[in-house]
Amino acid sequence: MLSFNKTSAAIALCALALVPVTAVAERKPAVAVVADIDDPAEFAAALFSPNGRILAVADGAFTVKKMTLWDLGSGRPLRHLVYPAFFTAMAFAPDGKSIATGHKDGAVKLWDIETGAATTIVPGKDDEESAVSSLWIDDKGEVLVFGDVAGAATVWDLGQRKLIDKFVLAPVDTLGNRARIVAARRSADASRVIALAHAAGGLDSVNVWDARPGATLAATKLPKTYAFADGGMLDDDAFLVRVPRAGCKTDRLVQFNLSRPADVVDAFTPSQCDKPEYEGDTVAPNIFAAAGGARALIKADGDPAVTLWDARARRVERTLAWPDDAAKGLIGADRGLTRAATVATDGLRIRDAETGAPVKELPAYGYPAENAVAAKDGRVIALPHALPGGDEKLKDLTLWKLDGLAPKTTRLTASGVMTIYDVSVAASLALGGNDKGELYLLSTETGREQAKFALPNFKTVEKASLAPDGKTMIVLGEDARSEGDSTRHIAVLARTGDGGIIRTFKQDGGEANDEVFGATFSPDGKRFAFARRGGTAEIWSTQEATRIRLLPAATRDATDTWALAFSPDGRFLIGGSLFDETVFVWNTATGKVVRKLDLGAGRAHYRHAGALALSHDGKTLAAGLAQRAVSSGDIGPERGGIVVWDAA
Repeated sequence: MLSFNKTSAAIALCALALVPVTAVAERKPAVAVVADIDDPAEFAAALFSPNGRILAVADGAFTVKKMTLWDLGSGRPLRHLVYPAFFTAMAFAPDGKSIATGHKDGAVKLWDIETGAATTIVPGKDDEESAVSSLWIDDKGEVLVFGDVAGAATVWDLGQRKLIDKFVLAPVDTLGNRARIVAARRSADASRVIALAHAAGGLDSVNVWDARPGATLAATKLPKTYAFADGGMLDDDAFLVRVPRAGCKTDRLVQFNLSRPADVVDAFTPSQCDKPEYEGDTVAPNIFAAAGGARALIKADGDPAVTLWDARARRVERTLAWPDDAAKGLIGADRGLTRAATVATDGLRIRDAETGAPVKELPAYGYPAENAVAAKDGRVIALPHALPGGDEKLKDLTLWKLDGLAPKTTRLTASGVMTIYDVSVAASLALGGNDKGELYLLSTETGREQAKFALPNFKTVEKASLAPDGKTMIVLGEDARSEGDSTRHIAVLARTGDGGIIRTFKQDGGEANDEVFGATFSPDGKRFAFARRGGTAEIWSTQEATRIRLLPAATRDATDTWALAFSPDGRFLIGGSLFDETVFVWNTATGKVVRKLDLGAGRAHYRHAGALALSHDGKTLAAGLAQRAVSSGDIGPERGGIVVWDAA
């Protein structure tokens, strides 16, 4: 069983390359061709298959949006497992041929490793009230037990795909709320079902039911402040329990045995005591149990060593001194505790669990692009990359031509740290800015810095757009004249030749609510558009720097326009709101809204169109999904998805 409770890392666009999967000699060749596109920063947990051939990696921690299966023989990703609702738990079948996954909508799926085909064991309910919180499969691969957040432990016959029994905890309050199941399994003799439960604001408990008549046998509560740790259910009797340390971020662990509840023994105390960011915001050390639960590896963030715990003897067997920071990214161990998986900025490493020495490299090219910039004609895409672990003043700029066979990459060298915001293909220029209010122009041919500006009154550069001919730019940022907690913003049209300001545009975050949230040039560069508050937009003349037209809000209750894109012929402007799940289209000649497009039903809160684009032939419109916040009530991911419409 493996569950997830860590905070998800941010999602970024990546430059990707497809690689073939090489089959392991001793098994049937896989048919998948999967890109090594995962970003190692997203890897939160890893589970080895019982036969040691596959590594399942969770991508996203608290909000796991997909699972990646890695072939350990070839060192390549075999396939991605994707489901609309977040992954919340997983467990391999003992033969390693299939893997079960649980989801936030209550669904349980069984995936065939070789083909990627999924069988639905339990369908989802499109809500989070029955989110799966734990999964366990017996050693014969015949019985599946899963727990949920509503306090139910369900037993399924995997062979016949039918329900065996369902056990439900008693309510913990007058409203009928129940404790969340942390882990659940059937006992080795198949006579009992054992579930560990966590009650918010209450006491954690071990609950045991008779597996035949279904009556509750016992409910044993933990001492106050004790809580079950993820991965802490070692066997039918032994459990590792987290205990808070005053003023420390990482909890210590004790072993609790159901057969001797009064005899609790210390298992692990982290060597460091970093203060938590928020009071009560603590984490547990990572626990990786061996098959049968007799032993476990324990690792806490900040501790250089790995502890091997003997659950039967109830003592530390020994401390494993791995070299350097090898143990820092420990995210999984196999069932024999002979191999471990660690994550670093360049991918995964399989290590000898005893020595920490690497035995296999699993490279991941999640080399994230800081922006994906489409040329105004839609035929070239630029992807600027910060170098992993390298000099922040260097960037790799990859230009992909839609009709080209291979991209062109140029190393950009600047005199300061900056983010690339836009590119002019015609002028062979890239435009960058930073949080010091500085702007950089760099050659996309040579990579050399052409100019550097510090625009008046700019504290930071937040967005920037470059005209197709590379002669003018629009820059948005924070105004250096902001006072106290009141943040003012500034927007200017400027020349790229000398950084001279052509016009500063009025922005008032007060009652006028006319801040500029985004800007883009038309494909011919003769006009540019501003995204404004209240769902409106403006079209301006580039040469005269005068406003041509005010575009009205698409709906009566429209809010801040956030994303903008011109059609290739400049006849239409497409907009998206930060607080609205609608994309709207204006006719730039008449100023009228001619179409409204709904993003459709979603599985997350606070979603909107974070980016918009039209194909170079104008026939296809796309919106990139974003979220301005993540809610605990989200069932599935919305960031990174793309909605596509026929523009006609």
